[in-house]
Amino acid sequence: MEKNYTFKFNSSTASEALKAGKYDPINFYEARLDLFSLSVMADYDQLICLPTLTAIDKYWYQIETARKVLRQLGGRALLADEVGLGKTIEAGLIIAEYLARGMVQSMLVLTPSSLVSQWQSELSDKFNISTITTDNRDPQQPIDYFWTDNPRIIASLNMAKSAKHYPHVTSRTWDLVVVDEAHHLKNRTTLNWKLVNARSQLKSC
Repeated sequence: MEKNYTFKFNSSTASEALKAGKYDPINFYEARLDLFSLSVMADYDQLICLPTLTAIDKYWYQIETARKVLRQLGGRALLADEVGLGKTIEAGLIIAEYLARGMVQSMLVLTPSSLVSQWQSELSDKFNISTITTDNRDPQQPIDYFWTDNPRIIASLNMAKSAKHYPHVTSRTWDLVVVDEAHHLKNRTTLNWKLVNARSQLKSC
């Protein structure tokens, strides 16, 4: 025997508006969408960059490290995992998350000369982050133009601290600074330390 069911919705502003064929203008929808986006942006429980990263293996400890740096340390951290555990991946996750959230526009990666091209490849191939490096800088281009007109630079630490480049690197405000092999910065009397201390937001060893 078939049964008939009747559904009755409680009266509400929304249901009455639907009955009357009323709806909010598009600007109200966009405002609610913006508020939702802000709620996501304020919460680091989820890394919003992860769905776009298909070229890396996402290990839980790397994701947890990135979340901790973003949520608890405000982006200022020393990554000191054992060799082979993926400090570069962790740094890449942090960079990618800041970029995905629109919180970073300018970025400087300082690294030993031998690792400049490797950093560029890692960020490009694994995180879809394009950069320019001191390795492919046009020597005919004015030095100040290179340092002020490029938003994401990977630089040799030796070049960046040289007398010709140091003033340009330190005069610019960087949203994010990543330093590879940061254990070389222990001596506060060196140009290495002074350069990084002037601009650093994030340090990665």
